[in-house]
Amino acid sequence: MPPSSDIAATIVAKDEDLIDVRHCVLTVLDGPARGATLDPMPARTLIGRQAWCDLMLDDPRVSGIHCEIILRGDTIRVRDRNSTNGVWVETARIAEATIEPGTVLRVGSSSLRIDARQAVHSTRQASSDASGRLVGKTAPMQRLFDMLGRVASRDLPVLLLGETGTGKTAVAEALHTQSARRDGPFVAINCAGLPPELVESTLFGHVKGSFTGAHKDAEGVFQQARGGTLLLDEIGELPPAMQPKLLTALDQGRVRPVGGEREVEIDFRLVAATNRNLWAEVEAERFRQDLYFRVAGIELVVPPLRERSADIAPLAERLMARLVQEDPGLRKAPGLTPGALERLRAHSWPGNVRELANALARASMLAGDEDIEAEHIMLRGWSASTDAGTTASAPTGGEPPDLDMDQDFKAFKAQLLALHEQPYFERLMERVDGNITRAAREAGLSRTYVLTMLRKYGIYETL
Repeated sequence: MPPSSDIAATIVAKDEDLIDVRHCVLTVLDGPARGATLDPMPARTLIGRQAWCDLMLDDPRVSGIHCEIILRGDTIRVRDRNSTNGVWVETARIAEATIEPGTVLRVGSSSLRIDARQAVHSTRQASSDASGRLVGKTAPMQRLFDMLGRVASRDLPVLLLGETGTGKTAVAEALHTQSARRDGPFVAINCAGLPPELVESTLFGHVKGSFTGAHKDAEGVFQQARGGTLLLDEIGELPPAMQPKLLTALDQGRVRPVGGEREVEIDFRLVAATNRNLWAEVEAERFRQDLYFRVAGIELVVPPLRERSADIAPLAERLMARLVQEDPGLRKAPGLTPGALERLRAHSWPGNVRELANALARASMLAGDEDIEAEHIMLRGWSASTDAGTTASAPTGGEPPDLDMDQDFKAFKAQLLALHEQPYFERLMERVDGNITRAAREAGLSRTYVLTMLRKYGIYETL
């Protein structure tokens, strides 16, 4: 489990405009770190002797990774991470338990108390973030706006997590615009799109003649971003051989261009983004643990569109306005009829905001100068064999999508499994109240395999 995540605030609508942000506080009552507090606690708090734990306890009776505390809504859950001396509540040693606020835990020589604070501060609900780049009034977006406002003023590295198409680049731009580095450059590079042989020169630059095709000196993105913000998108795709070089550059604040003899100082605010579960990549030894801790100063989760369907109308309005600017053949932004809006809200949007933008671009072409009707909304694309009112995607009434019966059986079986694997594990965890050991027993699987599946589908993050 990664040692830090975004703040575990619960946002509750108090009236149409005002929201309360609530959180929990961890206090060390005695022991080597007496008086230390985590205020507010992360969604996951890792406790142990390792220096990178959220709460580091310099105590020989504490294991390197001793335990974790997980906040989910009003629930506080404690898990022992196979520690030597255990986690204790009074005279009971616990492996995993849900506790109440005010409970005192004993970890090694330390006593820890968790308190729930109500309505720590109220904030005015906004239709967009402070930069104006992001829109949304739903709780997930309001929570993101609140966190961006708190994080922007610091140079703490930020790791953006979210599915493909959720708008992580837009969030990074919003963070840059709200920061003290707003007058500096915003530089973004997609690590997945770099040829392996050019990764180092793209990041660090090169000197003339250092390799075939290097006809002149060139700055890398690390130099280009000086004084501003650098977004390393899809950082989970960075080749393993490049990861230690990136870590060294970030730690030392200097890079050596390919073929160069002198190092160059760097100065930027780092934002990384990925659609992968980066901690699972660490545990699978595909991503360096020390690099993970270097880039994940704080994690911000960008919510998928299916979790904020109420934001589709204002988001569609924003996307259509942008389309008018980019498409000279579109004289004005068409409106959305109630039927069209209902169709958009009923879709699950596996491609998130990017898919919505494409659907609106197709619909505006079909609608011409008229408002967009439901029959103009094609959720997967158009072909000559279908009418404008049909769609190649799944029906929106809850029926499963059509299966491709013309593929080989292995591919067909994989498609069928992909449709039902996630809901199976979601239902399994509901049935066992989040107990992974019991889930493994009931499913007839190993605990490790169940844990892998939960992380694959992001279910573990919500337990």
